[in-house]
Amino acid sequence: MKDIQKFFDWKSILHFFETNILKIIFAFAVFKIAGMLKKYVDNTIKLVLEKSKIDKSVATFLRSSFSILYYIILGYILIGFLGINLSSVTTFLGATGIVLGFAFKEMLGNFCGGLIILTFKPFKVGHLIEYGKYIGEVKAIELIYTKIKTPQNELVIIPNGLITNNEIRNITKEKVRRLDINVGVSYNSDILKVKEVLNQIVEDEIKGEEKLILKSPAPTVGIFELGASSVIFCVFVYTKSDNYFNLKLKLNEKIKMKFDENNIEIPYPQMDIHISKKGE
Repeated sequence: MKDIQKFFDWKSILHFFETNILKIIFAFAVFKIAGMLKKYVDNTIKLVLEKSKIDKSVATFLRSSFSILYYIILGYILIGFLGINLSSVTTFLGATGIVLGFAFKEMLGNFCGGLIILTFKPFKVGHLIEYGKYIGEVKAIELIYTKIKTPQNELVIIPNGLITNNEIRNITKEKVRRLDINVGVSYNSDILKVKEVLNQIVEDEIKGEEKLILKSPAPTVGIFELGASSVIFCVFVYTKSDNYFNLKLKLNEKIKMKFDENNIEIPYPQMDIHISKKGE
């Protein structure tokens, strides 16, 4: 306890600065140089990890862990160089450890979340995931945060603890996805004609040059629901995960064009309003 009180005594602190000013300047210079050297060390570690073919998710986690460890070791070396009693610092850190544990419990939870992600691997660097309202490619899994980049080129930083405690969708982990498209047509439409047109669109895409739709599992086309103002047809097709969005755009465009060619109406939502006069 006396060591801690001495550590915070202002007279001792001022005396220390007066008698060790040159050491402090030198230590500051060493800290700045070590910061610049760290960039080269980071690049070396990055090359070593890439050559060792370690999973990218683990590699980014190890690099972020190294950054923290690097500065902790550097700090202890400089403290020893300045002549500060390391046992006093250690005692102080031990005494405040419980307080810091409560204050930074969320940070500790995020750290544990990072370990869970690396252990159970719900996703990896390079995967496309959906979390809440965000969809993006995983760019890095670090000690505390996971970074994803959205199609809008926005970098989203999500605490690891939130990811492990909530639902996420891994969009690219499976090589094949099913694309679901629902389209409504008028109740006056010839439903057999509509089904024929939709099947033809799917068949053309299966046989086309790009072959975005897979033959197996087999596509499904049929009446999905009898809606309030339209007959809802469903088109369920399977495609490679990388082609999902391109296929969705292409099919929507083809359906609209083919419906126009065959005079198939896609109705607007309708509502019948009955107005009664007073006394009637």
